[in-house]
Amino acid sequence: MLKISTIGRALCISALWLSQNYACAADAQSNAELIRVLVEKGVISAEEGKKLLAGQNNAPAQNTLRVPYVPQSVKDELGKQVREGVKEDVTAAVMAQAKKEGWGLPGAQPDWISRLMWGGDFRLRAEDILFPEDNADNIPDYQIANEKGGVAQAGAKLWLNSTEDRERLRARLRLSLNAVVAEGVTVKTRLATGNQLDPVSTNQTFGSYGEKSTFSLDQGYINWQLMDGNVDLNGGRMGSPFITTDLVWDADLAFDGISAKWNYLGEAKDKTAKGFKAHILAGVFPIQEFDWTGEDKWLYAAEAGASFLQENGSSLKMGVTLYTYDNMVGAKNALNSDLTDFTAPKNLQRGNSLFNIRNSANPTGAVELYALASNYQELGVTASYDIATATPEHVVITADYVTNIGYDAAAVQARMGVKDYAKETSGYKLEVLYGALKVQQVGDWNASFAYRHLERDAVLDAFADSDFLQGGTDNKGFILSGEYGLRKNLSVKLNVLSASSIDKVPADKDGHTGYQSDVVQLDLNARF
Repeated sequence: MLKISTIGRALCISALWLSQNYACAADAQSNAELIRVLVEKGVISAEEGKKLLAGQNNAPAQNTLRVPYVPQSVKDELGKQVREGVKEDVTAAVMAQAKKEGWGLPGAQPDWISRLMWGGDFRLRAEDILFPEDNADNIPDYQIANEKGGVAQAGAKLWLNSTEDRERLRARLRLSLNAVVAEGVTVKTRLATGNQLDPVSTNQTFGSYGEKSTFSLDQGYINWQLMDGNVDLNGGRMGSPFITTDLVWDADLAFDGISAKWNYLGEAKDKTAKGFKAHILAGVFPIQEFDWTGEDKWLYAAEAGASFLQENGSSLKMGVTLYTYDNMVGAKNALNSDLTDFTAPKNLQRGNSLFNIRNSANPTGAVELYALASNYQELGVTASYDIATATPEHVVITADYVTNIGYDAAAVQARMGVKDYAKETSGYKLEVLYGALKVQQVGDWNASFAYRHLERDAVLDAFADSDFLQGGTDNKGFILSGEYGLRKNLSVKLNVLSASSIDKVPADKDGHTGYQSDVVQLDLNARF
């Protein structure tokens, strides 16, 4: 029950005021008893009670009711005082009770709850991977060879599946929690499903005899915004801070390290305001750290970007980014040594030029360990033009280009022990999207078409898209997508990826040298 002492106090004071201004038939003993009760309840002080009793005793007895004239100003002032007193006391009582019981009112909940923001998404995917009958069946998986200790040790598991169609059901669950630490300082975290050893996928494939899915830290970093948002600092495990597409980085890849971004927001000092804006970004990201050598593997990145939002709602966004890898090239071991085994990459997909860094005096008993033959210093240029239309739909044209300017043809050929090895170091992607930018409401929709071409040493294959031609580089083809909103925050999406290798693969026993795949993905997406 709410305590409304102010109401009672106001009514009692009003009753006393009336008792002093109206001559009632009630006797003095009743008035004295009323005053005594008010003193006991703390409504009036003892001193005030004495004064009222004195006035009561001196008042002449009357048997008739006399109603004196009360000025309107007195009535208004009394009503105002009662309303204000009741409002303050009742509001305080309501807020106290709401905070105790957890009502959804500002300030009703503990402060730490208001500083937490939850979110997430769930995706259920039915996927078919289809191969033509004339695919080569001897495409090596060098990641398996390195894990098993050599080609012979890998046995039948050495070869990528390129001939048997595959059907699978997969899921992805991501939960995010952002905590505001102080003004401009936020800790952002996200948990996700997926193989903990796979950096480019958060999908969990069903069909493991009921084994539980793994759930791990996908992102966890601190974001600090300074100078009214003009400076943005990040440190920890974060999503991609760069302007790019999945031509260079898989969408599920996270970056460990630190980044700093300076924003020019224009005269409006607002990220959403119309006009010209620009930024400069720099980042340092460790790839692999060793406790017994100073040749740790690093990624250093720098980006200059700009955007322009027009009065009609159209916008243009561009970015030029330089990615420089350090200590990624493999080093050949001395004879019968394994001291440079650490230079082999921990993760590979497919496409990059590799060479065997093992060096054994006994060729018949030798085992292989494959490492990167090229250095990677990638220059990427991305532009996206969002064209506003007279309808809610958008037309978005995106172009992405990347080239490996760190490629040294002579050094690569020397490491691999081959001559006339073709230099393939560029990639591009063109995409057109029509419809809603984000499908969030019932009836929202979009459709897109993209063509991509990514040569073998354009980017590091370990971090490239994992779905197109089963992941990596040395691929080309198109992607067709469409998404439709079934309910608020619930949509269905269809992806068709048709890809083939740019280079011919070594001929198999039947003379086949091609490698192609068609992937069909049907997704049910829920966001919360």
